[in-house]
This record gives sequence, C-alpha cells and structure tokens, in this order.
Amino acid sequence: MRMKYKGFKDIPKLSRLGMGVMRMPVHDGDYARIDYEKAKAVIDRCMKSGVNYYDTAYIYHEGRSEEFTGKALVEYPRGSYYVADKFNFQAEPDYKKQFSEQLRRLDMEYIDFYLLHGIQDNFQEDMLTSGCIEYFDEQKKAGSIRYLGFSFHGNPGNLRKVVERYPWDFAQIQLNYYDWCFGDAKELYEILEEAGIPVMVMEPVHGGLLAKLTDEAAALLKEHAPGASLASWAMRWRVGLHAVLVVLFYKT
Repeated sequence: MRMKYKGFKDIPKLSRLGMGVMRMPVHDGDYARIDYEKAKAVIDRCMKSGVNYYDTAYIYHEGRSEEFTGKALVEYPRGSYYVADKFNFQAEPDYKKQFSEQLRRLDMEYIDFYLLHGIQDNFQEDMLTSGCIEYFDEQKKAGSIRYLGFSFHGNPGNLRKVVERYPWDFAQIQLNYYDWCFGDAKELYEILEEAGIPVMVMEPVHGGLLAKLTDEAAALLKEHAPGASLASWAMRWRVGLHAVLVVLFYKT
C-alpha cells in the first residue's frame, strides 16, 4: 500500500503516518543507549516507505533522541522530511536554554513542528504564563520554528483555555477508538475540530492494547477482513476523522 499524504499550510505533502522517535532499539534494555545501526535502519525504512514526519522530544531516550534524529536524517535533503520537537516544562523550565540545546542536539537551523509538551492540568497555568509562548512565537517569526502547537493530557475544560491562548497551528492528543468510547478523546477532538486546529495523533493503538483484543472482539474484525491485523484497524480508524493530519506510530 502506498503512503497517503495530506496538505498542510505551505507543505503540499505531509505523510499521514509519522514516526515517533521515542521507542527505538536500544542496547541491553537500556533506554538511554540507542542502538544506532538498528535505529537508523528503522528511519531509513520509513524514508523509503514515504514517511516524512519524525516526532522527537527533549526527554525521549533520556535526552538522546534528538541527537539521534538529527544524525539519522542528515544524509537526506532537509526539505524531504519534517521534524517535530517539544518544550518540556517539567524537565527544564528555562525555555530559551532548552530550545537552544534542542537546535544543537538536532544540528538543525530550524524545527518544523514545535510543541509545548504534554500540557497537564496540574501545571498548565504555570507553563502558559511562563513567557514560553511569547518566546516561541518570536522564534517562529524569526524562522527557527515553522509551526507552533502543543500536546495535551488534560481535561476538556482546560483544553478550551489552551486553545484560547494562542492561534495554534496544530495540536497533539491521544486518540483511538478505546479512548473515544470510554474516555474523553471524542470531546477533546471535537474542541480542536471546532477551533479549526489540525490534530496530530499519539497512542493510536492505546499503548498496544488495541493490538490484543478479546477473542470475541478479534473474531468480529477478522470476519470482516481476515488479512488485516488488529493494530491496523486501530490505525485506520482515526484517519477518517476530518481534522486528523498525522497519526504517529512507534517501533516496538
């Protein structure tokens, strides 16, 4: 099956699947020690398959993910892929220091998609009033950030407050059919869709839960499409949602 793409602002073709660079192969089970050769092979396969969106963060692989991402992609033309990175308020509240370090780790002059990382109810207001939004908006105007967004792990009421703070280019939420039916993912999605904010999807298989269903549930899906994996059902489900732009997947 060929990769599908969707246009976004001045990007004509953004892959509907994005690679999450947070669970790469490691040495001896040590999360901080990325196995470069095996992990690089994953990136190369993604590039060959048409994936052009790569999602990293300041804290992934205990700070090694960004450096790996930049090194793994350096051989490809800069315009052939898009990097998403994130400001983690809890790890380092000095946003200027963190952003500078991220550009250094990536060895890049700009970051395509930059997010306020994992906004939660208990520190949301501290993060939003820290001055980081204003600073990152300046970096966007200067060309060091192309698009500014946020990822969110809070309640719908607080999401509405975040949406009102800034004209965000995109947002990232956990979205899968389990959380849609049994959590608040549906309401979170509808808030973003109503605001006209494109959605990046994390945890599309609910941490692997939707790849291992009960025998009864699995049988229903297998009857309809015997050749399709259970995980593929979870991946395909949200692509049909109008506001969804990219669905992240992870190496397991």
